[in-house]
Amino acid sequence: MKKYINKIRLLVLLLIIGFYSWLRTPSSDWNVSVTDDAFSDAKSVKIKTSHGPNTLILVCTPEEVKVEFGTNGKPFQLSPDVGVLSFRIDGGQPVKVTGVLWQTRDNYSYVQMSTKGDEDETSGINHLIYQLHSADADVIVGFRGMSENMEEKFGVRGVTKATNEFITECKITLKSDHTE
Repeated sequence: MKKYINKIRLLVLLLIIGFYSWLRTPSSDWNVSVTDDAFSDAKSVKIKTSHGPNTLILVCTPEEVKVEFGTNGKPFQLSPDVGVLSFRIDGGQPVKVTGVLWQTRDNYSYVQMSTKGDEDETSGINHLIYQLHSADADVIVGFRGMSENMEEKFGVRGVTKATNEFITECKITLKSDHTE
């Protein structure tokens, strides 16, 4: 009888450890959402990752691709502010584009840039997506403006799957060449 009770205790302990491990298993750092575009029969696609109060979002619509790097709860002195939005993936060379810092009334500040009609920015975002697609260590994003600076490091779990869906849904052709 004592052996039977010890086996039950061991089984219960293993179940508790297994359940705890399952709860602690990391999920994807990157989330994808695909919605119908309000202005066409195409799709609007968004991939997003967060770390603490900071977020990195890529959105594509039929007209453009946008990148947004934001933070919650940090009011900035100068908004809008123009500066350099930089992405460094897996310790590689930074991809730099021009970004504009905006701030909402509820202290959400974000730097946004868009490819709409700008060949240089389109090249920069294309190279960013190319690098994100194969990221395996980290994604560091920073903004250096005339009066404000911010920087964050994001994880890469799920980034390949998310960028694959983004590339497919947005009909993006990846190119590896990018010049500063």
